[in-house]
Amino acid sequence: MAATTYAVTAGVATITLNQPESRNALTPELVSGLLDALTAANADTDVRMVIVTNEGSTFCAGADLNGDSGDSAVALVSVMQAVMEAPKPVIGHINGHCMGGGVGLAAAFDIWLCETTPSLRSVKLDWVLHPP
Repeated sequence: MAATTYAVTAGVATITLNQPESRNALTPELVSGLLDALTAANADTDVRMVIVTNEGSTFCAGADLNGDSGDSAVALVSVMQAVMEAPKPVIGHINGHCMGGGVGLAAAFDIWLCETTPSLRSVKLDWVLHPP
C-alpha cells in the first residue's frame, strides 16, 4: 500500500496520508510521498487548490518511533516549506488526532477543516506553554 495517495478531480488535488496502521506516522515513505504529491500539484496547471487529508482515525501521529525518523524530520521541513510557498491554497482536512510533527505540518496549511473537534498535541508546544 502506498504511504500517500494523490488524485485530481475538477481542479482539486487531494493528497491522502495513507498509513492508518501506523496512525500516519512520519515515516520516510510518507514524507517523501507527501513532498512528491505537493510538487506534482504545484506543477499541474489544472490544479487550483490542494487538500491534504488522512485515511484512518489519526491525521498524523508525528515521528515514526518504530524507525529512523531523523531523515524524515529533515524532509518534513521541505514539506512544510513547499506548503507555505505553494502558489495555490493548501487546505488541511484534519480527521482525528494530530500529534507532534503532525501539528507542525498542520500549522503550515493555509486553512484547516475538521469534521470533528481535532485533538492536537505537541510536546514542544507544551514545554513552551508549561515549562517543566
